Amino acid sequence: MEGKTFCYKYPRPSVTTDCVLFSQVDGRWKVLLIERGFEPYKGCWAFPGGFLEEGETAEVGVLRELKEETGLTGVSVKQLHTFTAPGRDPRGWTISIAFWAVVPMLDAKGADDAARAEWFDVEDVPSLAFDHNEILSMALQELGVNAAEKSEVKKTDSVEQNSGKPAMGREAFELAEGNLFDTLEQIRKSAHQLHADVNQTYGDGLPYGFHIDMVADAVRRYGHLVCQDERDVLPLLFGAYYHDSIEDARLTYNDVTAVARQFMDEELAKMAAEIVYALTNDKGRNRAERAGENYYRGIRETPYAPFVKLADRLANISYSFSHANKDNVHMKAVYSRELPHFLEAIQSPRAISDCRFALPEEMISAVEKLISEE
Repeated sequence: MEGKTFCYKYPRPSVTTDCVLFSQVDGRWKVLLIERGFEPYKGCWAFPGGFLEEGETAEVGVLRELKEETGLTGVSVKQLHTFTAPGRDPRGWTISIAFWAVVPMLDAKGADDAARAEWFDVEDVPSLAFDHNEILSMALQELGVNAAEKSEVKKTDSVEQNSGKPAMGREAFELAEGNLFDTLEQIRKSAHQLHADVNQTYGDGLPYGFHIDMVADAVRRYGHLVCQDERDVLPLLFGAYYHDSIEDARLTYNDVTAVARQFMDEELAKMAAEIVYALTNDKGRNRAERAGENYYRGIRETPYAPFVKLADRLANISYSFSHANKDNVHMKAVYSRELPHFLEAIQSPRAISDCRFALPEEMISAVEKLISEE
């Protein structure tokens, strides 16, 4: 078949990419737009983007167009949606693959097809070219921004009340942990017993409590960097101890909530149960299906869930990289390969204004160091 040319009777669409970049400044969301320098829609605002070049992937094309039209480089984007409506582009049948990202406020300068590049408040965006208003609406939904009040992050009551508060710091966190010692010990023992009752083990036949203690230790070590309030220490560590209780010990969400109520009030019990629920893998035939985009979206949208998930991964990597049996050799390769996607998948855009969604740099560095020392 080498050198053979194929002809098909089917018409082919042109393919473009568009890039939606968000940034947050003083609690207000901004979006980057370019002013089109050529027809169609000359003088109108739109997202950076353009036609794919032959042999180019959409991911490569969108970053090339972003660089050409705004000068921005080094951006990590995620695919948002493919827009295929007939008539969306007056130049002909054109589909667009849209990408999005949350970035720091970067200095963008219009070039190539773009006369200008500017950041706009999302509540003050002008009417956009093509179907870019629809693209913006979908991107805002993915970001978690309320279209009715676009300048503020869409949150639950709990998130809204706590947004913008700083982490409590090491001294206050350790003091709160000490004051809760007896209760935390009861939670730890109950979690150990729960997994022992279903005969669950870890690694080379160790009690599963070995693993959940490692996760809780990581939460204790770095918790002062994300925990906002003394009251949150209890549900945060409950989430660490019970993070596998639905998936592995077959509890339901209501079961977890009921257990949490034994140690804390209703509001905190709900927070604890939400962490555990967010960390429960989806149903699937393999690792990729069990931890797909829906799973990671739930983590990104739940306070403290990204942090506890990173603590879980740090615990697993620490164990796998310190033992040399066949299973651990395999998991070393898996964790090394997955790390870039994993960190991107659990990074919540809300971390910009709410430290409960944050991934501490110290913690990420610890994970990367273990991987590099393989």
